[in-house]
Amino acid sequence: MKNIVKILMFLVLLILFSCEGFELITCDNCLYEEPSVASLFISISSGPGSGYFHNIVIYKGKIEDGIVLDSFNTQYAVSREVSLNTEYTVTASVILDGKTYVCTDSAIPRTKIYSGCDEICYYVVDDKVNLNLKYR
Repeated sequence: MKNIVKILMFLVLLILFSCEGFELITCDNCLYEEPSVASLFISISSGPGSGYFHNIVIYKGKIEDGIVLDSFNTQYAVSREVSLNTEYTVTASVILDGKTYVCTDSAIPRTKIYSGCDEICYYVVDDKVNLNLKYR
């Protein structure tokens, strides 16, 4: 009996700490043709920096590469169309009380195959960046 409990505990821990996150896929979310582009979803501060305009900069690759794809100001979460299988780094800058705060995140949007529907279909993963200001 003790061995069964140990095995179950091991399996639970294995699932909780696995490298791949749990993704809820439904056939409604699937695309039956492999996409060539994806929407990169950019969420900005809902905490201390909310209600202010953020300067968003989207880089292709790492910031150090210096390849700026887009730059704009917004107060709200947005999305931009990007190519798949390419790394994007996104920064959000906001000035609060005379100080500049910068949040940075990156993503590499890519497709995965799902075979749980009537036909094999595709869905996009790693298509979100979180630029929430945690504290100031």
